[in-house]
Amino acid sequence: MAHWSDAYIGIPYVEGEFDCGELARRVQAEVFGREIKLPSERWYAGLTGAAKLAAMRDQIHALQADYASQTDSPVEGDGVLLVSRGLIDHIGIYCVIAGEPWILHGTSGADQVIRTRLRQLDLAGYRLEGFYRWI
Repeated sequence: MAHWSDAYIGIPYVEGEFDCGELARRVQAEVFGREIKLPSERWYAGLTGAAKLAAMRDQIHALQADYASQTDSPVEGDGVLLVSRGLIDHIGIYCVIAGEPWILHGTSGADQVIRTRLRQLDLAGYRLEGFYRWI
């Protein structure tokens, strides 16, 4: 049986147009009927390397309380903040397939939307920061 997240697998990651934040917004609208108005401006536009990662982290920190509250009991569609290279710089969407938790996320590393088992985040270079319920 197909899962709602299947429809997003393979969508190309396009920096500044369709990134992890835009995926989160789109899934919330199309699957869960929530209108999340994320800022269109990405603080990392035009930056590279460490400066880009720091700007991504800063934007997530500055805005997370405006969009979501942390939860210890995630449900389908909740946001998942991820840490890579020591910085919170990535968001995914929590989903459960055959009783196992997965994270749907658009990543520049794969150049597309992928799904990663929660228990294998470390193999993909991520660490879980927390689960967030959309406000």
